[in-house]
Amino acid sequence: MVPGDPGRGERGGRGALLRPARRGPRAAPALRGPALRPDLVSDIVCFAREYRLFVLDGAVHDGSRYAVGPRLDPAPLDLDPYAADVRAFAAELLAAADGSLPSAAVVDVGLLEEGGWAAIEANPAWASGGYACDPDRVLDVVLRAAGPRNESAPADLPLARTAQR
Repeated sequence: MVPGDPGRGERGGRGALLRPARRGPRAAPALRGPALRPDLVSDIVCFAREYRLFVLDGAVHDGSRYAVGPRLDPAPLDLDPYAADVRAFAAELLAAADGSLPSAAVVDVGLLEEGGWAAIEANPAWASGGYACDPDRVLDVVLRAAGPRNESAPADLPLARTAQR
């Protein structure tokens, strides 16, 4: 998964984020130079259900379903019939990420039409809609993700960027 690419990727499955691989002086600033994280790609897949998870310190802090099939269909995670499966898959996924995500991030996951779960993408919390999540819990994650550098977790500092004017 590659955090920090809101809305520019195309969705794939099994931890995929497909985006232009162009690097060099004419590439967007986020694509210049060596990549901090590898891009993972997969075959095109179809999702039966999709979920947004606001993650804080490696655990799901809140979540929401946002799509059923091709339709936008937000609902609180705890009201979804697959909530326990989503949380179990997320726990496994976040354990496998082993600290490679910022301490506050958003991870989208989905149930594949052919069965099984897949990571869709990871994005910055401050750039991600809350759908049917509890706004206070979303704000917990957003404030951590967008807080002052001097309040950042030490593990987040390598991912921080300096504002350019």
